[in-house]
Amino acid sequence: MEELSSQKEGGSISTGSNHLSFFKNAPHPNAARLYINWALSREGQITWQRITKDNSMRADISKETVLPENIPREGSNYIMTSHPQYEDVGPLRRLVDEILAGRMK
Repeated sequence: MEELSSQKEGGSISTGSNHLSFFKNAPHPNAARLYINWALSREGQITWQRITKDNSMRADISKETVLPENIPREGSNYIMTSHPQYEDVGPLRRLVDEILAGRMK
């Protein structure tokens, strides 16, 4: 089987752009709750996987429509990059600013 991750330390799993949210004081808050409940349901996640070809974190649904490279492999190490400890981009931004400042000289 071809190696799907080029990182010997392991891959990463992130929520990426696949977030759900709704507005505080929305005109129809119950409609938003109904949608979110459906989207996170078994049926909703099966539909989402089929359309996006991405992996749902639900373990109770088939992965047959998910691209192979998007399916976490048992026994592999992954970092949940959406956890708060990985979301502080300040240090990275400062590093990029320093590098770019050095190139501008």
